Amino acid sequence: MLTHIRMQNFKSWQDTEDIRMAPLTGFFGANSSGKTSLLQMLLLLKETTESSDRNASLSTDIKEYIEIGALSDLIHRGTKELKLTIGWQLSQEILVSEDIALKNLTFSTNIVAPTQIRRFEYQSDRFKAWMEINEKNQYYSVKVMIDGIEAKKQNNRPFKYITRPIKCYGFSAEALRFYQDTEYLSDLSYAFEQYFKQVYHLGPVRDYPKRQYTWSGDKPSDVGRKGERAISALLASSGERLKKSKGTPKRHDTLIGRVEYWLQKMGLSTSLTIEPVVKGSALYEVKLRRMGDGQTVLLPDMGFGMSQILPVIVLCYYCPVGSTLLLEQPEIHLHPSAQAVLADMFIEVIQERKVQIILESHSEHLLTRLQLRMAEGKLDSQAETALYFCDFKKGKSHLSSLDVDMFGEIRNYPDEFFGDLAGDVIKRTIEAAERRMQVAG
Repeated sequence: MLTHIRMQNFKSWQDTEDIRMAPLTGFFGANSSGKTSLLQMLLLLKETTESSDRNASLSTDIKEYIEIGALSDLIHRGTKELKLTIGWQLSQEILVSEDIALKNLTFSTNIVAPTQIRRFEYQSDRFKAWMEINEKNQYYSVKVMIDGIEAKKQNNRPFKYITRPIKCYGFSAEALRFYQDTEYLSDLSYAFEQYFKQVYHLGPVRDYPKRQYTWSGDKPSDVGRKGERAISALLASSGERLKKSKGTPKRHDTLIGRVEYWLQKMGLSTSLTIEPVVKGSALYEVKLRRMGDGQTVLLPDMGFGMSQILPVIVLCYYCPVGSTLLLEQPEIHLHPSAQAVLADMFIEVIQERKVQIILESHSEHLLTRLQLRMAEGKLDSQAETALYFCDFKKGKSHLSSLDVDMFGEIRNYPDEFFGDLAGDVIKRTIEAAERRMQVAG
């Protein structure tokens, strides 16, 4: 799980400073306020770990998750150096010495346009290791410090034999041989890569619904950037059972069952089935039973909102336990009451599946439901959530941490957080009274 992130000179952010991350982290704010960039930084690092180019500092050309442009397009205007920082909890400890086992890591990298890595480092309690370039002679050096003492060197190997890092986070082969007994240096970059294998992303606009879906029997790794593999994921996991959730019938303990359960709670559908067009066919139809008249219809006949929320629910229960999900506008095209129920689903996912959810949203109804659950004692406002407001002023983005107490009250509610609703209501009341007087008089 991510514990904190920081971006310096990334797109519209001059410096976010340290951002605390929680099991459920939400970024709210106006359009073009920088919310999406906070998720894009993580996707950029994920794409870099999956790149086959070991010399690419940051991979901006894969476009599997984002289309972000060249490195020069990422750097905040008027600056030349980009610095990215993440901290996370390790799924497996890294043994550095007999009495030091790393459980948490903080990684940071400094990159100068166009592609030069100036420095990267890994840090934890009592431990620090980094590579950096000497700009005068263009040699890289490596240094490892344990309890403030430098590790023992291997035959006093000079710096000039150390080549550039692997991507923006990996120690080169020469760096690995510079010290004695530092095999764990390769474990650091491996842990970095393993973390991002557990990061999954769903974009703000999902695929249009289809009348038929093709499935060849494969098991996709995720639901896709646009949710295009959501139906394949449902079919691939049809025989698997999930851990039973509190207060739900046993029949909902499959992936399809959980999706059906939440669609019911949202008032969208009473049942969900996926059937082959004909027996033995690779073509499938998604059938849902509408609320109200109980008629069974195909997915495209359920309204656009159904196709947009379906991948969100599927991903939350299809991803492995302990994953991190990056969700852009998960509530898009949902009516207000369904947006509120979506918050309840997220709470169940972080508490029962230990999945970290990081989202950017415009939904007042989602936030209000989270506040209600805090007031009820069903969601810890400090340990389980981190909520932020983003805005853009004077050419750069700004981040404000929302101070939410145990009763769900936001003690530093930003002005016009979701627009001036109260002001509109007051103004409408005044205007209506004046108009009634005109009509009567």
